[in-house]
Amino acid sequence: MSEKKPYAGAYEPEASGDAVPSIQQQKTPETPRKAATGDMNASPVLFVENLPLEDLLSRAELDAEAQFWPSAVMYADRALALDPAQPRAYACKLLADLKTPSIGQLKNLRHPFDDNPNYLKIMQLGDESLKGELRAANQYICDHLEELYRSELDQVRHALAYAGVAGDLAPAEAILEHIPAFPASEQLKKECAEKKQELFARTFGMAEQCEREAKWEEAVRLYESISYDEKSRARLIECRKRLETEKKYRQGLAFQQANQFREAAQVFAELENYKDSGTRFQKCNRMIRGKKVRAVGREHTKAAWVNVFLSAFMALGCAVSAPANPLLSMLWGVPLIIFSVVMTIIQARYRPARRMWLVMAAAAGLFVVLTAAGVLPFGPAANSIPSLIYLALTMGLIFI
Repeated sequence: MSEKKPYAGAYEPEASGDAVPSIQQQKTPETPRKAATGDMNASPVLFVENLPLEDLLSRAELDAEAQFWPSAVMYADRALALDPAQPRAYACKLLADLKTPSIGQLKNLRHPFDDNPNYLKIMQLGDESLKGELRAANQYICDHLEELYRSELDQVRHALAYAGVAGDLAPAEAILEHIPAFPASEQLKKECAEKKQELFARTFGMAEQCEREAKWEEAVRLYESISYDEKSRARLIECRKRLETEKKYRQGLAFQQANQFREAAQVFAELENYKDSGTRFQKCNRMIRGKKVRAVGREHTKAAWVNVFLSAFMALGCAVSAPANPLLSMLWGVPLIIFSVVMTIIQARYRPARRMWLVMAAAAGLFVVLTAAGVLPFGPAANSIPSLIYLALTMGLIFI
């Protein structure tokens, strides 16, 4: 019997050593997770429960240097669980909070960090070397804040110099809210408050003028800039209501200009007596009714043209079938054509009127009686079958 060959990928023992591998040797090594960079990703998570304190601190410092902030915080927290008074762990957490790889780079920040809880802990528990290094970095930032924020301070000063109303100071106030407090910024905050108070009367007067001119957007903007005053807040609420009404009115105008009269009428009905909303509501209703009438009229106009051509055709047919009076037969078809057209147009305009139906029925009966009595040129009905057919078709077309 030939010897079986092992399948591809099967384990084959080496020439030297044990013939059977150990369990540990047979384990397939796990592929380590890829370490990502950036402050939103963590380094590979390792089993830390039984690591000694020094290893935890070393790994926290290495992860902080590699900018693996979540992992650095995890190792630092584990180290603090073993030693709550460990300043190196608080230093790693401080670096993670400030997103800075090392203590030497803290001076590159634009904000002082002496209010950070981890900094305060280090000041209580750390040695003089670590505390001195952190104090020096924080002091360096404080000493250079005016230089770091020179462009922002220049923008605030420009706004103060050229502000015409209180609202012009809004960008300057936003800048001062997002920069740290230092002598220059505190002085500019004070100047902004004084300038805003100085411009209060002028701003309020311009807002009232905008109200009189129905410039509601501008009035709202001006009142918002001085809304710290009770009277201004009350006027602001009123102007916002007027602005909403004006926006709705403009929407109605847009519907009306787009010939969407039903939507426009609904908007103007909600506005009641605002500007010319009542007049526009009535006009839109008239246009809605007119559109209905015109739609019905178009259908009846088509029927009227069909009636004209068929009546002319029947008049020619009667002229051929009554050789005794061919000319009279053709002449008789002309007024009947005119009558059918007029009756169709009237029906299109006044379709709901009951009297119109009575008039049309009376006219049809009159033609039948005159034809049967021989008054019309066709003579008696019994001797003029084509004329009766012609008359029946014409009367039917009138009632389409």
